[in-house]
Amino acid sequence: MAKDRVREEVAGQLADLKALEQDARLSRRAFLRGSLLGSAALGVGALLPAGCDSYPVPAAQSAVLSDKQHAILSAISRAIIGAPEDFPDPVESGTVARLDGILSQLPEEIRDQFKLLLNFFEHATPIFGAGLGRFTSLSPERQEKYVRSWMESLLRFRQMAFAALKMFVQLSYYAGDKTWRALRYDGPWVGRFEIDPIAPPLARNPEGPVADKGELVEATDHKGDLDLDCEICVVGSGAGGAVVAKELAEAGFDVIVLEEGGNHRSNTFTQREEEMAPRLYREAGGRTTWDLSIPILQGRTLGGSTVHNICLSYRIEPAIIERWRREYGVSFTHKDLEPLAARVEQHLGVNQVQPWQVNLNNQAFAKGCEKCGVSWERPNHNRVNCLMCGFCDQGCAYDRKQSMLITYLPRAVQAGARVYTDCRVDSVTRSGGAATGVEGMVLDRGSSEPKGRLRVRAKKVILSASAIDTVLLLRRSGVEDESGLLGHRLHVHPFATVAAMYDRPIEAWRGIPQSAYSDHYARFKEDGYGGYVLIPGFAHPGMGASVMPGMGAQHGELMKQYAYTAAGGLMLHDETQGVIGEFPVGRRARIHYWPEESEHAELKDAVSNLAKIYLASGATKVLLPWNDAPMARTDAEVDKLVAEREIAPHKFLLTSVHPQASCPMGEDSKKSVIDSRGKVHGMSGLYVADGSVFPTSIGTPPTIAIATLATWIANGIAAEKGA
Repeated sequence: MAKDRVREEVAGQLADLKALEQDARLSRRAFLRGSLLGSAALGVGALLPAGCDSYPVPAAQSAVLSDKQHAILSAISRAIIGAPEDFPDPVESGTVARLDGILSQLPEEIRDQFKLLLNFFEHATPIFGAGLGRFTSLSPERQEKYVRSWMESLLRFRQMAFAALKMFVQLSYYAGDKTWRALRYDGPWVGRFEIDPIAPPLARNPEGPVADKGELVEATDHKGDLDLDCEICVVGSGAGGAVVAKELAEAGFDVIVLEEGGNHRSNTFTQREEEMAPRLYREAGGRTTWDLSIPILQGRTLGGSTVHNICLSYRIEPAIIERWRREYGVSFTHKDLEPLAARVEQHLGVNQVQPWQVNLNNQAFAKGCEKCGVSWERPNHNRVNCLMCGFCDQGCAYDRKQSMLITYLPRAVQAGARVYTDCRVDSVTRSGGAATGVEGMVLDRGSSEPKGRLRVRAKKVILSASAIDTVLLLRRSGVEDESGLLGHRLHVHPFATVAAMYDRPIEAWRGIPQSAYSDHYARFKEDGYGGYVLIPGFAHPGMGASVMPGMGAQHGELMKQYAYTAAGGLMLHDETQGVIGEFPVGRRARIHYWPEESEHAELKDAVSNLAKIYLASGATKVLLPWNDAPMARTDAEVDKLVAEREIAPHKFLLTSVHPQASCPMGEDSKKSVIDSRGKVHGMSGLYVADGSVFPTSIGTPPTIAIATLATWIANGIAAEKGA
């Protein structure tokens, strides 16, 4: 009898997996190769029982998830969030519905992988000691224990799965306004205050002299294929692409700009995380290294990452440029770039943060620095008449942030450039040894799915698609790389956060997020090597919760102190060289990066120094960036906790917003991918102008550096025309 029951359970499990494979519209081979946990799921499938068939929670108006998946995710959400006192129930507050909405705006392959993950999570209970029943049939206590076992597991694939679930669930729960009262968070200004933008952003079919020359086309509204001709095709519209487009259009070239993301303007910036992440960020902010150990935030919208960045504006350090000249043979000098950097700063309105603009979060950091004898400064930024609302990472609803969206791109259009949004470039077309244009797809903005073909014929192509996606484009295009360095020298400025709790409200989400800055430990300013910078910063509830360590009651207790918490980060000038590949299924980058052991001591030193700065400023305790959420109340406790922990994936918590240096420049084609003017070695008419061109990590926020080198590259192209 018992054997018959086991056979029935095994048969039911295999049927579930087979049905899921069919639902995901993947071949068996693709299922195995493409899903996050597909291989593990099929490898142990015969051991999994069918368990309980009850899925009581309906997926009302579900965009992506089935009723079963809705129920699985509901149970996972309750386990991850726990039940903090005075906080709403995760399911009743709409967590799963918000997460479903985010998923609906992601590419199909990511949606499919997430659904596969949910199914595996549901059926893997007997393998990991949780009993024969499915996950949803367990008691709440056993569900919480089961989820926690994934967080604490030594198995990499379980760590990866938990990281994905934690990120999505905590973001979706704390981004909901029903949690805000418990957090003492007052939420968006939009809808509460009527404030006019100081300058209109680039609009569809702008009036006046702009309309007589260039144009902005939202290709998502276009029916059929797009077939275009131009002199110069620029792929990407961020700190590199917008700059080369504007400079070359003003030099008289016929320029087309192609942006994969949409034309999202200030009147669409709602200041709500769950709405803005899918609009502004690649993969809705979910791009990570291959093992999910380091989230890598990048823009996917008109204006690129300059729309969501925090506006820190720093030139390339002279010592970095000298290192490039000495070790990599770049042809320009610091003096060559200085007037170009000044030109960029003028266009972007760069100025220094004023004393009255330093918020309580940054004041706490500055006070601690002074007590510890650590130098700090008010940084330069590209905001004008800032209202200090604090929603910089979700786009400026008031156009005070001088992003490429409202500076360089309108000037490019006025000079005659044609800008197309919702256009994904898949490859560069070539004839012999010369680039002849690009091919790709026109995308539906709502689903990110192709709706038409894209073909642009051009005399020159400039790739400004980011340090990750430019590499993928060059590889897909079959561009030869004599150096072997294409995608093999990735740096990311790894960033770890220390949180500090006070006995008074800090309300760190208010005001300019990063209005203090310390390069006291930035040794790279002297010789181009080593060190780190310390930068305060804070996240709104959803993103803040997703990077806060832990789960359940422990995590809930940390979030209850949200209004009393300050936070800051350490940003490493990394020497580690990562590798960019591509998953065999779908179009997603496979990014391999973790700081090498030689940099672990530097990371620990930075954590220790930052924690002690906050304790010196009056913090009652500090939370260190390890997944077991260690707390310290004294300098001695900081030293002990840091010394006994390791810098390991999914244990030490890192993020990145500055991928760079994956297509390094130099004059020797055996030691670089492009030359000092941005031209790809061995290929006529093909250029790169984004953060990938750096030969090394630069150690400072890169917007001004990218824009400066883009100006340098554009000037070189314009000079060729003049010659």
